Amino acid sequence: MIDDFVYDPAANSGHMLTRLTAGTVQYIGGQLSHQGAVTINTPAVAVGIRGGAVTITHGANGTQITNQYGRLTLTNDAGTTVVTQPGYTVSVASRKSLPGQPMRVTAAEVDSNIKKLSSKFNQDGGVKGLKRIDTAGLNCATHSTSTCP
Repeated sequence: MIDDFVYDPAANSGHMLTRLTAGTVQYIGGQLSHQGAVTINTPAVAVGIRGGAVTITHGANGTQITNQYGRLTLTNDAGTTVVTQPGYTVSVASRKSLPGQPMRVTAAEVDSNIKKLSSKFNQDGGVKGLKRIDTAGLNCATHSTSTCP
């Protein structure tokens, strides 16, 4: 859930604050993250993102953060860990436990994240009964039509 998002294109500045209570989210940085103005909070840890991409999963065993690239600052009641190495993951059990040491992400973890984040045909995006969205009358880029011009 996005709690706060502000961007001023004239000043080229802003910030984003997001909350993940369960599941998986992937954030791919843009202008805001280059300023270090992006934070994703989970029940276990606040993840500050600077100039990068990250996959975050929160579940019964805490939060797992995978750095694809960039600088991540993981902060909770027990302390702070900074992750700068791409391809490393950190687990955080709870708000009161220190973030674990960064570990090399495994191929199985990458595969698991891809599966969690990939859409399947006929999904409704979390909106019950949603079958399709009209997109300005375009009739392209569906499973049965050609790509859009």
